Amino acid sequence: MDFLFMIHGFSRWTITLLALINIVLFAKAYIQKAQLGKLENTFLKIYIIMTSIQFVLGVIKLIDVINTVGFDMHALRLQIEHATTMLIAIAVIHITSKWKNAENTIRVQRTLQMLLLSLILIFVGISRIRGMEIWIP
Repeated sequence: MDFLFMIHGFSRWTITLLALINIVLFAKAYIQKAQLGKLENTFLKIYIIMTSIQFVLGVIKLIDVINTVGFDMHALRLQIEHATTMLIAIAVIHITSKWKNAENTIRVQRTLQMLLLSLILIFVGISRIRGMEIWIP
């Protein structure tokens, strides 16, 4: 179980990097008014899959914490806030599939907006659970 928690803790860097790569790719496509290619679609899919896996690992971790401390909501408050924020971030990320068949400019613009919002939510969720020391080595 500790191995899963370690993966959950360290994969935030991978997810942050993927989010930034996606933001750069979609911003470039937006500025250049270019068609989305296989590269953009692949990185977006990887980001969606990685964040979904991260969320599942987080739920497993939350269940383990609940088993350890019981349903003491005072002790679980930060974990529940973190999980809720991350669930909203996952929902925002998955909303991007709504524009899969939309006109290219609409798809690029709205996906870029959702990527930025998801990254902000992820930062808020992580800083809420661990504080800013998690981002500053």
